[in-house]
This record gives sequence, C-alpha cells and structure tokens, in this order.
Amino acid sequence: MKKICLSWIGTHDPKFGDGGGPIIALLESPHADDFDELHLLYNFGQPLEKHKDEYRRHISKKYAKNKMVVFHEHELNPTDYNRIYEISTGIMKSLLKKYSNKKIKWHFHTSPGTGQMNAIWVLLSKTRKLAAHNVSVLITGETGTGKELLAKAIHAASLRKDKKMLTLNCAAIQETTANATLFGWSKGAWTGACGEGLGYFLECSGGTIFLDEIGELSLETQTKLLRAIQEGEVQRVGDGRVLNADVRIIAATHKNLLELVRNGKFREDLYYRLNVFAVELPPLRKRGEDITLIAEKFLGAINDKNDKIPGYTAKKLSANARQLLI
Repeated sequence: MKKICLSWIGTHDPKFGDGGGPIIALLESPHADDFDELHLLYNFGQPLEKHKDEYRRHISKKYAKNKMVVFHEHELNPTDYNRIYEISTGIMKSLLKKYSNKKIKWHFHTSPGTGQMNAIWVLLSKTRKLAAHNVSVLITGETGTGKELLAKAIHAASLRKDKKMLTLNCAAIQETTANATLFGWSKGAWTGACGEGLGYFLECSGGTIFLDEIGELSLETQTKLLRAIQEGEVQRVGDGRVLNADVRIIAATHKNLLELVRNGKFREDLYYRLNVFAVELPPLRKRGEDITLIAEKFLGAINDKNDKIPGYTAKKLSANARQLLI
C-alpha cells in the first residue's frame, strides 16, 4: 500500500529558523512515519521568494531520506478552497494513474496549525462546509479571538468571493444615521444631504456584509435590518422606491444574544434569522497549542531575526491573542 500525504504550506512555514511551522512540526511528529510520499502545495509570493529555495533544500535534505517529497507551486489564495480542491484532485488523479497497480491511502494535512489543535480542526472543518452555502452565519467568541478573520475566510471560500465584502462595526452606528448607513439615501433626503449614497446593502449587493458587534444595534435598527434580510429589499432614506439587495450576512458578537433576547434587548426573530449557521471561536487559553504559532507570527513581524520562542505555552492566559503582545 502506498501512503501519501497532501498538504498546504503556509506563509510562515518557510521561516523554519523561527520554529519550523506546521509542516516541519508534522514531519517531526510520530505521524511522519505514516506516509511514503509528501506532496506540498504552496504559493509563497514575492515577499517570501528569498526563502523558497532554502526551504525546499532544507525539507528535501532533512526529511526526504525515507520518503519522496514533491513541491507543487500554484498561484492561488490559500482560502480559495474550490481552487485548492481542483488542484488537489488533479494531483490525486495523476498519482492514481502513476500507481494504478497499488492501493493508495491518503492523508490530508489542512490545518494551519499542528495536529493536536482539535478545537481548530473542528472549526475549520465546519467553516469549509458552511462557506459554500448561501446562508447567514453568526460568529460568537470573546474579543480578540479572530472573528473578523474568520468572516473574511468564509467570504473568500464562498461563491461570492469575487464580489465585495464590507465590514460594519455596529457599535459605531449612530441611531440618527443608521438607516442611511445601512440602506443609503437620495439627494435632499435631509438638510445638507448633497448627492446620493448607496449604503452598505446596495453597495455590497451580490457580496457579503460582516456586521461586527451585532449585539450593539438598537431595537429600532434591528427591526429594519430584519426586513432587509428577510425580503432582500431596502428603501433608501428619502426615496420611496423598493430596491433589491442580494447580500450574505455574517454577524459577530462577544455578547450572549440569547440572554439579550430574554431581557428584551435583542429581537428573537432577528436572532434566529442570523443564527442559521453558528460558529463559536474558542479563546486562546483553550488552544494552548496555538500559542507558539501565534507568537511566531507576532515575533516575526516585530523582528525577523528573532529565532527564539519563549515559553508561552506554559503561561496561563486570562485574555486572548492581544495579550501575547503585552
């Protein structure tokens, strides 16, 4: 039986001096003995061009003694799962043809971290499934857990990826201008209103709107938002026409929306309209294996020459990723 591992190389993998990255962590783990060939997909891009050849030589020299290591370079977005799927299946078909007389057992290493990060494995698997479906998503989690990053990943992996994605911080919306901000306005809609404005829904039609801190919206604005989501229609301020607005809503909050519903501060019907697909982001203190990887990224941005990783894993964190910078 031929055992083959197919994996994606992340942008911090080539900086193996900073700790190795997930691929080297995989190769140095007991799982490395589970396969005969390693096929690596990558798109380092211009910023990492200088690391490419060095990284390939390092991998081939150190880890290719007992197994074949093959690199596949492609120009693609690492969150474009449809394209990655096409490339991966193409590689699989060529290998099936090459080893037509042997049975192949596949290993897919797709996590951006190590194999021990069970919480993130589950979350990524869930995210890839929901991205392709045109439904509303509610992301919950503490401040600093990466809700906006996840929303962008969902959009990039969706059928709307070629359309616009806009982010709106609901906590920053003023009640007096909420309608205009969301749905637009016509010329002369109010004193001093020069020209016209599309608003988020019309400007982003065909794309995705990320409503961050959705729990901060007033009940009046919630009512208008609910109608826009349900009907796919909006009315600009000062304009009686009903206009179509085809948008996907991804909302996020660090609050307990069900508790707000019970207290009469959040509409129950809006909650269920947003919560078609729910994703909860675990805090960093529950993702101990992530700490070194995130610290690597922060340290690399601060100083590319730093090649030591302090003992962050053993440190108990009360907050999330931002605490690593303190």
